[in-house]
Formats: sequence, C-alpha cells, structure tokens
Amino acid sequence: MTGEARMDRDPEFQEILSLLPGTVLGRGMEQFTKSEYRSSLAAYTDENRGIFERMQRFCARYPQRTDEALRLACRTLLDAVAADLDAPRKKQGLNERALRLDACKMVIVTYLTPAVLEMGLEIGEPFVRALREEWLSRCPRQSYELVTGEMIAQGFEKKWYQCYITQAVCTYLGRCDDCRELTAFRRFRDTYLSACPDGPALIDEYYRDAPKIVARIELWGLSGSVYPRLWEQDLLPCLRAIEAGRPEECKMRYERMIRRLQRRFLHRSGKS
Repeated sequence: MTGEARMDRDPEFQEILSLLPGTVLGRGMEQFTKSEYRSSLAAYTDENRGIFERMQRFCARYPQRTDEALRLACRTLLDAVAADLDAPRKKQGLNERALRLDACKMVIVTYLTPAVLEMGLEIGEPFVRALREEWLSRCPRQSYELVTGEMIAQGFEKKWYQCYITQAVCTYLGRCDDCRELTAFRRFRDTYLSACPDGPALIDEYYRDAPKIVARIELWGLSGSVYPRLWEQDLLPCLRAIEAGRPEECKMRYERMIRRLQRRFLHRSGKS
C-alpha cells in the first residue's frame, strides 16, 4: 500500500479532504471590489484557517509524505470543482459552464491562494504551487498568477478601477497619464461618443466591464501578450481614426474590441 493510499484512508485526512471543496464551490465574487476586498478576504481567511491548520498538523505526522498529501488535497479539490461543473443544471450550455469555471478560478486566485499564503503555514506556499500545477495540468490554457491579498488590494488602487483598458495598455507601453494618446481617447469619449444615441450606454457598459477584464488580464499573467496586441490591432487604429477626423470609425473599432474582450474574458456575447 502506498503512502498516499494510507493517508487517504486516515479518518482525519478524509475529513480535511471533505472540507476543501467548500473553500471554492458556492462562493461568489460580489465583494471583489475596492471597498470590500480586504475585509472579505480577512473573513474568508478566518473561516477557512482551521482546515489548513489541520492539514499542517496532519502533514507534520508524515513529514516525508507532505508533498503527496498536498497533491492529493489539490486533486480532491479540483475533482470536486470538475464534478460540480459537469453536474446537470437547468441552464447548462458551453457559455454557462465557462462562466462557472471562471468563477471558480477567480475564487482560487483572489481568495483561496492569498488566504493560504496569509496564514503563514509551512504548507502554505507548497500547497498553492501544487494547486496551480494541478490546475494547469487540467486547464493548460487557463493560467493564473500566484498573488497575495496585498498585491490584489494595491491593484485596485493602481490598475483595475482607475486604469481601464486604454490606460492599462498605455501604462504597459510606458505612456504617462496625460500622454497624447490618453488625452485623445478621453476627448473622444467626452465629446463624440457621449453625444451618440447609444453613447452613454456604451460608456456605462465600459465602466462596468473594463475593470473586470483588466483584472483578469493581470491576474492571469497575460498583460505581456494581450496589451501589445490590443494596441496594434485596436487602439492605434482608433487613435489614427480620431486624428484623421473619422470618429465613427473609432467607435466601430472600439465596440468590436470590447465585444471581443467580453467574449474572451467575461464569456459574454455582447451587452447584458
């Protein structure tokens, strides 16, 4: 009998494994906001601390088997996520499944990983690294970054709620906040776009979705591949259209860019 099998049959470890799915499943992202994130992360950490402290004590009993125990824990957690995603539902399409997969991933990235790191346990970093490896083995195109709660909280200040898509791209490219490009885009928004019949709705939609899109780009470690492409394919042509006196072309390109980003990062087909 392998060491993993012996641990798996241990009643204490079985109970720990049974508690792990609750750290992800059934969790929402309603409090992932600038004003509520720190307090909601603290509450989440306190709620789940006992599970990981028990795991720490259990692993201390098997110091040579800690890696096996952590990997078994990660597999058990992600097996539960997979089973939940595949469970029959009244509303079950590819888009709905993708939304629920994204929700689980965001809980892992923004709550579970920072909380476990915040606990300061010896198993903390090995666990989150093993979980990421197990996730990537199952979802190789759905990578994510290992970040702390403080890094995320600072991100609200620096990027996700003040630096929407155009500003995030320009910042990545080394442009300052009052650069020619951002000034032109803001003027376009405040004059031409706001005066269009559907302009205010488009602007509201942008303010609603842009922070979520940028957060995912940053947390999934995609800024180096996504931002340069957005600049070349979308924002630079928009800027040229503005400067050439063709604001209607900029609006068309802008809407096309937003729809594409919504499909990729929010799994939306369009306005909601």
